[in-house]
Amino acid sequence: MLILLPPSETKVSGGSGTLSLASLGFPGLASGRSAALDAVAALVAAGQDESSPAKARAAAANRTLLESGTLPAIERYTGVLFDGLGYRDLDAGARTWVNEHVAIGSALFGLVRASDGIPDYKISHNTKVPGTTLARIWRRHTPLELPGMIVDMRSKAYAALLPVEGAVPVDVVDDSGRALAHWNKHGKGRLVRDLARAGIRASAPAELAERAGDMGVRLDFDGESLTLITEPVVSR
Repeated sequence: MLILLPPSETKVSGGSGTLSLASLGFPGLASGRSAALDAVAALVAAGQDESSPAKARAAAANRTLLESGTLPAIERYTGVLFDGLGYRDLDAGARTWVNEHVAIGSALFGLVRASDGIPDYKISHNTKVPGTTLARIWRRHTPLELPGMIVDMRSKAYAALLPVEGAVPVDVVDDSGRALAHWNKHGKGRLVRDLARAGIRASAPAELAERAGDMGVRLDFDGESLTLITEPVVSR
């Protein structure tokens, strides 16, 4: 079982060492990663917009991404989904589960394992790069074939950037069946956290839904997709 998560626009800075493409998981994506890095280099050479502090930080991250320190991908990304997952607060066994069963989609790297070391960078699926597009770069690798059951929690944009053969999408709704927007991400993060803490392993979507139900998590499978039924988290 492999769970695919989307990346986040927001990232933690810092880290140690430098990027090693050879050490990343999913080595079949190597040529796409090299092409994406070349595209970022071309973007930097063309001169990124630095008209605001945020844009200046983004340009600096892209300019130095090959020399800057790396962090495990699961620790690099931050935001609602990753806050819901709370990787750093998990015990050692649950963190090992995440490292074994979670991968993260990325416009720069395609897919990386949760434990893969990556630098800070600032591009997304719709970043405009000189002479090509990120969709064109990753199209040569699609559809990607991976072994076992693939549970796809990526956004539609990232799922379309690098489609995975046979991946089962996950929707998040409330009790009335209404799709959740902001809390969609938090719900997915909490689901991964619950699965990790319980050490759940499943070989089919229906089995995963059943195992989640044993934990009190409302996860349904309709033969094509999984639906997580949850409620928005109210801050107090």
